[in-house]
Amino acid sequence: MTDDQNGQETDAPGGQQSERPRRSYLSWLNWTWFKENARFALILAGAVLLLLVIVFLHDQAAESLRTIFSWFRSDEKVVLAVFPADDTTTDPIKEGLGLKGIDQRKLEAGGVLKFVAEKPTLRATANDLKDQLKNQNVVLVIGHYSSTTAEYMLANVYEQDESHPIPVILPAVTSPGIIPDPPNNIRHVLRLPASDKVQVKELRRLLDELDTKVEVRSKRRAKVLLAVDTTNPRYSDYLSREILKARPYLFVDSIGVSLTSDGFRPERYKTSDPDVVVFIGMEDQGSLFLRLLSESEWALKRAPKPVLIFTDGVAGNSFDALAQRVAEKGFRILLTAPIPAEVPRGDKTGGAFPNYNMMGQSAAQLADVLLRRAQQDYGRISRENVRKALEKIGSSPQDLAENRVKLKFDSDGENLLGTVHTYEFLSSGPIHSCACLSESDIPADSEVCPTGKILAEVKTH
Repeated sequence: MTDDQNGQETDAPGGQQSERPRRSYLSWLNWTWFKENARFALILAGAVLLLLVIVFLHDQAAESLRTIFSWFRSDEKVVLAVFPADDTTTDPIKEGLGLKGIDQRKLEAGGVLKFVAEKPTLRATANDLKDQLKNQNVVLVIGHYSSTTAEYMLANVYEQDESHPIPVILPAVTSPGIIPDPPNNIRHVLRLPASDKVQVKELRRLLDELDTKVEVRSKRRAKVLLAVDTTNPRYSDYLSREILKARPYLFVDSIGVSLTSDGFRPERYKTSDPDVVVFIGMEDQGSLFLRLLSESEWALKRAPKPVLIFTDGVAGNSFDALAQRVAEKGFRILLTAPIPAEVPRGDKTGGAFPNYNMMGQSAAQLADVLLRRAQQDYGRISRENVRKALEKIGSSPQDLAENRVKLKFDSDGENLLGTVHTYEFLSSGPIHSCACLSESDIPADSEVCPTGKILAEVKTH
């Protein structure tokens, strides 16, 4: 017997009974469907397999898929914090933002602050951010550390839609010209630190004072060596160009420094025998430069030892610890940075260098203000309403009164109250240097920093 289409038994040819086992109706139907739709079934199986491969084996695609899927799960507003991952220079910013050891946290004004790591290349970072920004719940970006990176992202990501540019807070970028003319006169960027125009003035004043000190002691002009890190060219090119242009007669040598160059060889500096070495660049290169210089026979035997000046790009936890150790060898190490001074000249800064942690705190506070203003003034938190709040923030100084960093923005988004100070590394910890020449300095204790002796060594360590 055989099964007919209605599941009834019938006689097999010759009157013999069929020995084939009975199958359920569902089993027979499934097998028939797959036989009749074999091509479709194979395509479906292949698609499922491909999706699994993409999700579990390709990190970037998996992250993009998870990001897109999350849009449908929640309308929670998101502020992105975009910085390099595992970087001792930007770790203080993440800590100031409240993201130490975590990838996201709740904001007081609602929504979440989410850390996004920059990718190895500018293009990869831009592509990742474009994916993130497809989510309209992303209402604000806080970033970056490198001026070169910030300039690229502004041009290729944040201002791609000129009618609706992405609102951005820059807590660490200092190069002038980074903030472009607003597209369609729509302002969307705020910079917290003073620009490098102010840092150049501080560096020039320091070099003038050192030149005077050398002239009094040795009856000649100071000899200055300029070391320029090439990894962040937007930042380094401006500072080095402006310093050289203002004081060309002081410089006896200029070298380019990168992790693959020979600019780290201290023997190169012996011929010019500089009184002052100015390093312009970032932390990894600055730390290597300082360590090798402090171990060189020329620098250790020179009397007096060269004064070492570093710019704010090196201002991270790793450099701080190294500089304090090098100071034990008798080197004078100064650092100029747009970090507000909270103690008088000559006073210790509290055990650790006041790095960009302060700017991270300030950026987080400002983000809360912008989201709160968007809700209060425009009825809801959205990307466009946050941008409108950003545009108005300069006319609402009461919103910024509680911010740890003094803020007052002009029509270009520059902080009019931004200042640059000089700090000094001692073996006992960093201080607000007596060498600081900022016009906004808190008055110094005359016993610690003698009047008229701006570059005198501090008397209390």
